[in-house]
Amino acid sequence: MDIEGRAAGAELEEGKPLSQSSPLVRIAVIQPRPGAAQRDLGTVSALDRLGREVNLEVLHEATSCCELAARDVLDLVILEEQVGADEAREVLAGLRGDGPPVIVVTTELDEELALDAVRRGAADCIAATPDYGEVLPVVALEQIRRWRAARERGEAERRNRWLEHLHEAIVNEIPAALLVLDARGNVVTVNQEFSRIWGASSEQVDGRPLERALPSDFLESAGVGEVLSAAAAGRSVAPRIARVIDDDGGMRAFDVRAKRLDEGRLLLVLSDLTEVELLAKQVADLQRYNENIIQNMNSALLVVDREGRITYGNPTAEHILDAEP
Repeated sequence: MDIEGRAAGAELEEGKPLSQSSPLVRIAVIQPRPGAAQRDLGTVSALDRLGREVNLEVLHEATSCCELAARDVLDLVILEEQVGADEAREVLAGLRGDGPPVIVVTTELDEELALDAVRRGAADCIAATPDYGEVLPVVALEQIRRWRAARERGEAERRNRWLEHLHEAIVNEIPAALLVLDARGNVVTVNQEFSRIWGASSEQVDGRPLERALPSDFLESAGVGEVLSAAAAGRSVAPRIARVIDDDGGMRAFDVRAKRLDEGRLLLVLSDLTEVELLAKQVADLQRYNENIIQNMNSALLVVDREGRITYGNPTAEHILDAEP
């Protein structure tokens, strides 16, 4: 890669930094190779006025510029048309769209040449006229600020999209039915788990009062209205258990919680506890069953710890050992 790097030395009269978040600005200047039969347009000396926070990379081929741009380290490219038509076409084609802005510098005022450069992807085109040393820094500064503002907007938009996708994934994958209600108690939206449990899509319940989205006996069994009122007032209430008979005649249980959101909205969270309650009942039944067997078996049963101390004995063991319970 044919690169000559140098730091700019003087500052613009305003003395304002180009960027508060990242003070170092990198500009690539594409010029004919040293010794070529081309006049010096004064591009580098003009860009020196941008200040010490600007780093200039003087290049002599399009490939080097495109490689730097691909590494996302350039804020601006100054392309002197003296480098030749092939190099100019390669730079403009390689950076068009996602690359940093390109300012094409011509040796003379030529409106057709300027329009052609813009059509091929240049952000601007200026001529190396007697006032070139004053015009170039101003045009470069404006293009850099536009480029950085566009990049910041792009980063913010990408972050917002990422957060939206994350929010959607959490809402749709969480194993609980979620309802968002407005200040009047109407459904704003529900998640997929709500649709799966209650058999109603968001389109079917959006805009409806909560009483039309959920069974009345379900709402009354846990005092859901009281839970929502407390949440709207900013008070915390203990989770309630609501029960409802499903279409198959079985009893289903839900943990009911509410949380106040912004703009007067409320989040209602319904976690299905049916299987948990069923498993708890099965465990309790099994414990009672085992206890009955142990208490009534004809053999002595002792539990001994590591030190050999008896920690439990069933009634038969107590009888055989003639020991107190």
